[in-house]
Amino acid sequence: MNLFEMQMKLDDIRSDLGGLQCVRHLLDITANSEDTLSYRQLAGLIGTFIASLDLHIEEIQTLVNNGR
Repeated sequence: MNLFEMQMKLDDIRSDLGGLQCVRHLLDITANSEDTLSYRQLAGLIGTFIASLDLHIEEIQTLVNNGR
């Protein structure tokens, strides 16, 4: 298992989690204003991050399996 590749994938996951945190903050901000996200916009944002995190998990699983 290449530890550098593993670290890069973990950094990608942290980045995506940071993006989800930004979405949460955006929702907090728009909850107190008339400018809100639609359900479709919110679903699209969350779906993008879920797909990305799922891909990163598969990549890490491949790295772990190759290291055995």
